Amino acid sequence: MVPEPTDRPLDAPTDRPPTDRPRTDRPGAGRRPVIAVLGAGSIGCHLGGLLSAVADVTLVGRPAAMEILRAHGLTLTGGGRPTRRIPADRLRLATSPEALRDADLVLVTVKSGGTTGAGQDLAGRLSPARR
Repeated sequence: MVPEPTDRPLDAPTDRPPTDRPRTDRPGAGRRPVIAVLGAGSIGCHLGGLLSAVADVTLVGRPAAMEILRAHGLTLTGGGRPTRRIPADRLRLATSPEALRDADLVLVTVKSGGTTGAGQDLAGRLSPARR
């Protein structure tokens, strides 16, 4: 759907709340969102690592990848940003889709061939209030 054109200048005020203060019009306002990343490979770990600054993030991935993160933590590089290291004891790691159950938001970052399996992993695990 394409938005209707408007004559309002791009910098004109909108009816949306300012982004520099927490929203209070949603359930759980005032608490950090709970995000799960299903498919914690390179992309999933990078996104989850960045989001961990503002949310409680659980990375769900293959056992071998989660063991490496448990042993060494996560280092984020690139994008013109300074290198950021997240120690292993600050990471929430899981290998089972059961870890998705309490998430407010699930990011699916599996390879395209894993999409059907990811959908099956999600089915029935998310709270009805969060679907």
